[in-house]
Amino acid sequence: MLIYVLCFTLKANAMQEIHAQYVASVTELKKNPMGTVASADGQAVAILNRNVAAFYCVPADRYEALLERLDDLELIEETRAALADGEAPVAMSIEDLRRGVVGKVSHF
Repeated sequence: MLIYVLCFTLKANAMQEIHAQYVASVTELKKNPMGTVASADGQAVAILNRNVAAFYCVPADRYEALLERLDDLELIEETRAALADGEAPVAMSIEDLRRGVVGKVSHF
């Protein structure tokens, strides 16, 4: 199983919100990285350093899905901006849009 590690700089905060159902310490992660991730059943793990979230460890499939969702949101924003600028809508599949294909498409 491939694992991507997302690193976020977080401010030390007594009431910091943890954005994961599973947590582990940096020490636990060092001792058994694959076991730490496996124990979360495919979910993200918040890695704590002195009881403060230092970063999140995210399985590869979840990370890839997150990146795809972010790409989709960017495409939505680009589409809205183009429509707001008066560009004519063009019908195409999301797959073609992701590939940047603008060749043979039908206009509405």
